[in-house]
This record gives sequence, C-alpha cells and structure tokens, in this order.
Amino acid sequence: MARMASDEKQQVMETFAEGELDVLVSTTVIEVGIDVPNATVMAILGGNRFGLAQLHQLRGRVSRGTHAGHVVRVCRWRTNHRKTTSD
Repeated sequence: MARMASDEKQQVMETFAEGELDVLVSTTVIEVGIDVPNATVMAILGGNRFGLAQLHQLRGRVSRGTHAGHVVRVCRWRTNHRKTTSD
C-alpha cells in the first residue's frame, strides 16, 4: 500500500477538522496531529499490541470538546484449548 504524501495528509486532516469528513481511518502515526474537539469515537484495532501509555495517549485524542468520548479496544484472543467431542 502506498504512503500518502505529507501535503495530502495535511489536507485530509484539515478536511476532517473542518467537519467535512465524518470518519478518519489512520495508523497511530497520524494521531499526533489530531486536535479535533468534536472527535468523540475511536476504535483501536489490535489494541493488545499497545502498551498502557500508548493507549492512554490515544484515548486523549477524543472528547476534547464538550461531547462525551468513547474508545473501543478490539483484540483477538488466541487460545490453545481445542474443542473436543466424544463419540
């Protein structure tokens, strides 16, 4: 997958901040530049790969305005237990 040019990233961020985009999908690289008071929901996919400090920093990117914020951490749990059936 190709990377976005810096000017293109900036344009997308401005469009999101102005409310012309309702949803922004990104990697954690872009989270540093987000300061949008009306951003109220964040879903963190693969949340089990992040440490507590990173999760706390990501959480701080939503609900900077007057609206309540919600963060959902989505994890895939692996188990070594096998389902067995008796014959």
